Amino acid sequence: MGVFALIATLFISGCASTPAAPAASVSADKPTVALVLGGGGARGFAHIGVIDALESSGIRPDMVVGTSAGAMVGALYASGKSPKELSKLAQSFNQNDVIVIKPSQDGLLDGDKIREFINANVNNQPIEKLPMRFVAVATDSRTKTAATFRQGDTGFAVQASSSLPKLFAPVSINGVRYVDGGQSALVPARVARSLGADVVISVDLMGYAPAKNASTPSVEIERNDKGVKLAWGKDTLELPINLDGLNKQMKDLPISINVEKLLSFIPKKASIPLPQGAPENLPTSKQDIAKFINLANIGTNAKTNPADLAASDVVIAPDLSAFLVFDTGERTALMDAGRNAANAALPQIKSAIKEHRK
Repeated sequence: MGVFALIATLFISGCASTPAAPAASVSADKPTVALVLGGGGARGFAHIGVIDALESSGIRPDMVVGTSAGAMVGALYASGKSPKELSKLAQSFNQNDVIVIKPSQDGLLDGDKIREFINANVNNQPIEKLPMRFVAVATDSRTKTAATFRQGDTGFAVQASSSLPKLFAPVSINGVRYVDGGQSALVPARVARSLGADVVISVDLMGYAPAKNASTPSVEIERNDKGVKLAWGKDTLELPINLDGLNKQMKDLPISINVEKLLSFIPKKASIPLPQGAPENLPTSKQDIAKFINLANIGTNAKTNPADLAASDVVIAPDLSAFLVFDTGERTALMDAGRNAANAALPQIKSAIKEHRK
């Protein structure tokens, strides 16, 4: 039997379109606490801050359930790594170690390096041997439903959970293709509940919403034969257009592009409303640009299912609006944001645990 076939055999019994039946709590005095870590790309560094805040307050979950970035952090945490060790690993993390550009019909990137990175950092322990109960959530590409990985190769489960469609190639097991868990359960609280969790603490990296009274600025656009003028708040940006020059450059391309027709899609005069909470003036700083991109749902349009929010006793939703989903450069700030949000939620978390004990 080949290596891949062996992995598939180990895994197929650990994957399920529907979670297992609920397990009983250890005792009435000690509720089973689940930490649910949602997906969110580079924002996943915030999970480490959440874990640090919880552990510092004496709250250690009995199980961790993760989707995508949450599965990555969750697997490392379940392997026995302390918050300090997780933080150190985050600071030394090199995204080139887990990203391999390998274009194919299934995706731009090969996720095998993710599997290798996780396995190397959990000492090649399978899921069922991890010190803490761990569940990775992926999506069955046929049924679009959540699939849980509860035993077998840990890195393989995380790779499946992190296989964002069209970016990473899906993971195939016995003919079934699994993709990113965020496609079915961005914050898999219902999975944790169905597996016997009494108290569910969920971390929603995509759930922060600006205040309802936040301003809603607009951008004024004007187009003429010379170019495009864009007015954003007090700032004005003029983009000159050289049609002759553009046509000459397009002439050598293998496909024919009508530049004038292409530009005609820009309205001659229009007022375009921006998302609530967008910067008042033209974004210039990295933070403003990130905030605008995130508010405009560019790469951040995934939203948590209301049923998963309802299945959570506490939802920690740090304000990550200033951080890009694919930017790994702000690791310390992301961990701090997660820590601050978790600290703010501690009274609610302790109350939920106390109420269950009653």
